[in-house]
Amino acid sequence: MYPIESRIAFARSDRALTVIIGGELDVATAPDLSDQILREVRAGGGPVWLDLAGVTFCGSVGISLIIQAGAAAAEQGSHLAIVNPSPAVSRVLEMCGLASLISVRIG
Repeated sequence: MYPIESRIAFARSDRALTVIIGGELDVATAPDLSDQILREVRAGGGPVWLDLAGVTFCGSVGISLIIQAGAAAAEQGSHLAIVNPSPAVSRVLEMCGLASLISVRIG
């Protein structure tokens, strides 16, 4: 068995929440990350930027995490955008047809 690695960091500025995720978004890492992200999103109420530049793998549970975070932001009257998606994330968003439904920002 190989070690599962993921990292998460949060930053707030002008009510916006930036969530920086690195590593893998898979069945082993997404549940814990999801709990942390949803707690922060619900606490802030401002826009949510998911910086996914450091994500090396994104499985279906990673997509679920993104959708849940977007729904939680909407519940707070705000919105979610993906910032700097890695090639792994971009590929999965395209395959799932979500690239046109979720705001994606490069740079």
